[in-house]
Amino acid sequence: MITPVDTVKYYQEIIDHIGARIRQPVRMVHRRTYEEMDGLLERGEVKIAFICSAPYVKDRERFGVELEFMCYLVFREIEALETSDLRAAGEFVEKQERFSGEFLRRWIPPFCERIKENTENGFYAALAQCASTFIASSRPADLRAAAGEGPMAASR
Repeated sequence: MITPVDTVKYYQEIIDHIGARIRQPVRMVHRRTYEEMDGLLERGEVKIAFICSAPYVKDRERFGVELEFMCYLVFREIEALETSDLRAAGEFVEKQERFSGEFLRRWIPPFCERIKENTENGFYAALAQCASTFIASSRPADLRAAAGEGPMAASR
């Protein structure tokens, strides 16, 4: 059985690894409740949080967790390309495809519709329309191939 002390130790190992990878200090922040941690996220006082399943389901639209994860996948693809690891880069493109289809395309279009319905600012309405059209009609592999980049373009 893993104790709370063990859990903190394992999380600290993850934190230390992240800090080493990004070459910046990273520290673990604890709060007693999910609501307190949510407040830190909302105010930008913490950038990343380990989120349990129930709070994730409850708050996922509030914090853009999926967008951050997509950014991570793109970053990993770039790292693979920088080391000429086309196999790994292709795997990250496939993960982006799957993640986009299974998650992003499910909530971004309805979210954008709510923005268009509730804003009086034409800029935000146009931005919401652009984002909705983009996510509904694009695939990560298609975008990279069209730009002449990524593992799909490199294999031509």
